Amino acid sequence: MSKCNTPQKAILSNTPNLASMVRELGATKIESYLKLWIIDLNSTLDLKKPFTEVQIDKLAFLILDEYKALNIADIHLVFKRIITQAEVYDRISIPTVMKWFNDYFNERCDCGEEMSYQEYLQKKEPPVMDYERSSCRDIRGEIQQAKTFVNQENIRKTTSKTRQKKNEAGK
Repeated sequence: MSKCNTPQKAILSNTPNLASMVRELGATKIESYLKLWIIDLNSTLDLKKPFTEVQIDKLAFLILDEYKALNIADIHLVFKRIITQAEVYDRISIPTVMKWFNDYFNERCDCGEEMSYQEYLQKKEPPVMDYERSSCRDIRGEIQQAKTFVNQENIRKTTSKTRQKKNEAGK
């Protein structure tokens, strides 16, 4: 997990997401896992006003409820970022932690979108063609269309000139 220091690496980590873990292990165990992270956060940041037990329970429930799509590597990365990068002054609140999760989730979605687009571009292949024969056929067809168009234009011009001469002769 220590190598997962970007959302892209977390996505590629193939660790289970919270939703699949809830199905497999139950919500209580996964909430307990999240509570351990929050307790670690409390002690690591050395807050003057740390989260209470009730707040820890509530925060774990909210994270699980809102961010089931995140995987274990994502959870690790969010808490690692909070511990190492967040500017915390004496205390943090549930809305603050939820905002950090929301910011990370948006960053992860943007990263996933970019990864999907890059994968699409790499898989996108030109149509399989026998370029020598197909191109010749295509060019011949275009030449034939051009000849037909030119012939029709010539016929139209000739017909127009013939009418004009008849009109002039008839006057």
